[in-house]
Amino acid sequence: MASATFNSVAIKGAAITLGENAHNFDDEPQYWNNDQNLLQRLKKTIDFGRRYTASPNATA
Repeated sequence: MASATFNSVAIKGAAITLGENAHNFDDEPQYWNNDQNLLQRLKKTIDFGRRYTASPNATA
């Protein structure tokens, strides 16, 4: 694994954007092998139930 060291460098800001397509976890049980226990555990652990994806013509 490569590594690098930078002296006198600071991150001044960060920006994010969410894809325009929202998907609720409850609407996509096939991604969780139709396991409702796993789905509920993931929602509780990561504390959200929605994911966003970019449109097909966008670079993510």
